Amino acid sequence: MNKLVARTDYRVSKDWQPRRIMGKDFWFLLQNDYGHGGDDFFIDGGHPRMRELEKKPLFRESGVLYWNESITIPGTDKVSIAAMSPAVFLELIERRPHAPFFIMPSSVRPIQRLMKKFEHDSAAYATWKCEHPNFMGCTNAETDNDFLQALPWRKTGSWERLKTNLHAAGDGELIETIVRELPEPRNREEFAAQYLNVCGAHRKYFFNDVGKVNYLRASYCFDHYYYESGADAVALETTNTGSGEGGLHYRHQVSLFFARGAARQYKKNWMWYIAFYYNGYDDQGNFSGDNYANYRITEPVQSHPGKNIGRKGPGQGMSPSLITRDLYLTYLSGTSFVCAEQWWDYLHAAVEDGQSPWNLSSPYGKALEDWFEFTRKNPDRGASYAPVALLVPFAQGYPTYGGRSWGMFAYERPDWMIDAFMFTIMPYSPVTRNGDEGALANSPYGDIYDVIVPNTPGQPVPLDVLGNYKVAVLLGAYPENQALAARLMEYVKHGGTLFLNITQVNEFFPAEFVGFERRRVEARSAVQVETPVRSPVDGVTFGLLESYRTEAVSLRGAVALLEDAAGNVLACKHSYGKGNVVVSTVDCLVPDCDANGKEGDPLGRLVYGKRFPFVEYFLKASVSEVLPVEVRGDVEFGLNRLSDGWLLYLINNRGVTKFTNREQVLDSSKTAKVEVCLRDIRVSKITELREQRTVPVDGKNHAFTIDVPPGDVRIVKIEEKGHELSGGPRG
Repeated sequence: MNKLVARTDYRVSKDWQPRRIMGKDFWFLLQNDYGHGGDDFFIDGGHPRMRELEKKPLFRESGVLYWNESITIPGTDKVSIAAMSPAVFLELIERRPHAPFFIMPSSVRPIQRLMKKFEHDSAAYATWKCEHPNFMGCTNAETDNDFLQALPWRKTGSWERLKTNLHAAGDGELIETIVRELPEPRNREEFAAQYLNVCGAHRKYFFNDVGKVNYLRASYCFDHYYYESGADAVALETTNTGSGEGGLHYRHQVSLFFARGAARQYKKNWMWYIAFYYNGYDDQGNFSGDNYANYRITEPVQSHPGKNIGRKGPGQGMSPSLITRDLYLTYLSGTSFVCAEQWWDYLHAAVEDGQSPWNLSSPYGKALEDWFEFTRKNPDRGASYAPVALLVPFAQGYPTYGGRSWGMFAYERPDWMIDAFMFTIMPYSPVTRNGDEGALANSPYGDIYDVIVPNTPGQPVPLDVLGNYKVAVLLGAYPENQALAARLMEYVKHGGTLFLNITQVNEFFPAEFVGFERRRVEARSAVQVETPVRSPVDGVTFGLLESYRTEAVSLRGAVALLEDAAGNVLACKHSYGKGNVVVSTVDCLVPDCDANGKEGDPLGRLVYGKRFPFVEYFLKASVSEVLPVEVRGDVEFGLNRLSDGWLLYLINNRGVTKFTNREQVLDSSKTAKVEVCLRDIRVSKITELREQRTVPVDGKNHAFTIDVPPGDVRIVKIEEKGHELSGGPRG
């Protein structure tokens, strides 16, 4: 069989194993927030209403994120841990020495506030840090959205408010610094350089302590920038906010690919921060934002008094189903920390007298507690298995919802190529007037991808990082770079399989590597693809509903994988060293039309609801070769490598109706019927862990079937005979 993927093993790098922190490889974090709720919700605060909750494992065994106001001495620019406000947090920190904790001061938002010189009480900090080995660091929150909204040249309300506040504080010099150092960037590379410089301001602010500087980002996948600037941990925030009419919504799987990939590339920890806001439609078709559940009150009220932008109360906000799906996805994706925002809003009291102890009897509280009990009973989650690296340019500035680079630059064909892959892997799943929440989507291609940035400043991605992936797909456009080309060729030589597009092939990729020569035609890339397309290797054929163009090549050792009706080579494979290089000659693998429309939303015009047949072909072929199982059914899935087998998670994102003002409704007819073919796995036992039941194996077909209810999760443990992690099953 002429396979695309050179490697046939299922080995997992030791670098992918979850790191142990204070005796565990996974921590749930509760918030202590100075600005919300009250001291009756402080963890370890001793309030009578918390006494029953704090006996529960969910509270007793968790770490804490202290969302404090400031660590700057009032009226000065001197940073001191002793100046933490509220001061009670310093007392609370002492009461939980057995668990990790973070601090997240709000006064430093947006990060532009830190673009000045601070004094530091460094000696006292060094002593305090030594006394608190459970301190994980200082986090700058929403470093992406806040930064972009408060850029001076954008002349937004956020910038005007920041400027007004700085003037009032006598910080006119800082305003001048921001304006001078953050002019409107001429290109993506310039913007990335500006952003890295600003990230460095947070490091300098927090005692220049690289090992204790962290960031939290929301709607922009800036994870690699934070690690590149020296971050020890990065948090992705997921919620369900966005705009109406199906645009600009958070895509949780895409966020996962970036965050997990960045943490693995830089060999650091990462966090998943779950907010529960829902921007969506009520049952009358009215769109509003900032809706969220609050079970401490009995009737919905405006979520922000004086602003008619949403409601809070029982049944408002995201569905318990989506929260449940996100929680299991976070745990099984390999994150070190998970934090649930505003957990106190999911508390309930048996008697509404203002005195009764809080409990977790609300739908959200039950979801949180049930999930945490699962993590306690199943502490071995293995290593999240992502054998495919999606290589994205360093300066891409990719929004989680796709589209324009940094949300502002002209949309070009290489950007469209990135979105074609991202929206094929995770199909478009918007918030709708029918009560669809979006955020997660079923897909036949799995959650088996990490985003790696190959062209980091200074030098290309290290070979030991890239070599952990069986397949690497180069997406987007790159300046010609001999060092990058050499690194990618080295990756293939050592056994990797690299996917390139003809638009990325330059003089540094010789014919001896790609296995073809470019023909000299009147206009390069001017050949129209004639449908249907056929694979001479496996006989697969497919038609094209839109026009595509290709570049004519002459094979010099490569094997044709796809040809059009006129015999033009549309893709070819060439062996090089121990690996393979696959080159597609179809321009960016997207239709032949102008991507750079000046008006309107490029996603709505070019991506939403579209199919990309060339992308589908390569994903299907790759997925079938890199996984030890085949998952058949309408479901989201992923795999974790265990020492004695595999965990397979199955998430059904269909069958949930959730309006902003109503409780969720589940449609049992949307139950996913899933068949899992085990291929060459030698099974000893299969167990569904949430229900703790044995799953029978169809010996004749070497497969098993399982139902996944609407909006629910099933986690299957597949135990193998005679397997050891170091060797992996035979391919």
